[in-house]
Order: sequence, then structure tokens, then C-alpha cells
Amino acid sequence: MTPDEHAPETLSLHRDRAEAQAAVDAGAPVLVAKSIPKAIRHGAVIGAFESLAPGLSMIVVEPHDPTPLLDQIRGRFPGGVDMEYVVEGPDEWRVRLIRR
Repeated sequence: MTPDEHAPETLSLHRDRAEAQAAVDAGAPVLVAKSIPKAIRHGAVIGAFESLAPGLSMIVVEPHDPTPLLDQIRGRFPGGVDMEYVVEGPDEWRVRLIRR
């Protein structure tokens, strides 16, 4: 199969991983949430996000879709956060959180 024949989802996955690496290379901190004890995980991610100056971003890495965490952040920072999925599974999700 030539590169032009790859399925769109395969190309998307490679592009997403490249974007995630670009964020790391650009100095955006990466927080691997599964390395934080579950009892304090959301609080730790929220605290890390809160410490960002407006305009800065961080990448959160989870082994599952972090929708509950993202909903919690949206509720705590209404209008103060932009979110974009950089990698969407199946083994890892990376979400860029940008402080407004």
C-alpha cells in the first residue's frame, strides 16, 4: 500500500501524533494523568491548568477518553479554556488545554 492509499483514519492518527510531538517540542508541559493516584488525579490536573498563564497550554495524557475531567475543567473555568484532542485512542488520549 502506498502512502496515498492509507485509510483516512490511519493518516489522521499519524497527523495527531505529529501534532502531539510538536506541542511537546514547543515546550507545552505534558501531564500523564494515570501516573497520579486516582483520589487526587482531577485536582492535580485542575491545579496544573490553573497555574498556567493565559495563552499557555498543557497536554493531558489519559488511557481513556477524559470527558468527565474535561467537563469538570469547563465548569470551573467557564469561557477560560480551549480544549482540543490531539490523539483520540485507542490506547491513549492526549488533550491540549489552553488557558484563555
